[in-house]
Amino acid sequence: MAISDSLSNWFQDLLQTFGYALEILTRDPLLFLITLFATFLTAFFQLRISRARSSSGLDFQSRVDRLSAALREANLLVSELDTEISKRTKRLDRLQKEKEKIEALKDLSDEELGAIADVVHAGAKREGVKAVIFSFLFSALFFTLGIFIGQGQ
Repeated sequence: MAISDSLSNWFQDLLQTFGYALEILTRDPLLFLITLFATFLTAFFQLRISRARSSSGLDFQSRVDRLSAALREANLLVSELDTEISKRTKRLDRLQKEKEKIEALKDLSDEELGAIADVVHAGAKREGVKAVIFSFLFSALFFTLGIFIGQGQ
């Protein structure tokens, strides 16, 4: 009964791995091929190791358990690769949008660039005036405090 449970777990792990593989295939065929190659490479080396151990006296149950563990590990690696590729894809999309914005700015006429510069300068002037007023009030406050503190001594 333990052998059939182990085979059932192994088969479920295999189906889960193929489920991830099909999900990746729909997103990126090149990634799917790389993942498929890595999976077969992992299975090949696990098979070689299990054959070497089977000749050394490991029973069928141990081999199935090791193969199941190898499939779980491959499944985790595929998930990590998928996460990393998703992050990089999002970063690439963001960079692509920034590139499009830069190209759109590059294609602006001199009149449009002048209008944009005027808007930016007007905003900077308003902020500059606010900063000068705030600085003056702040200085006046400390000047007044200094006078009161100086008279108290």
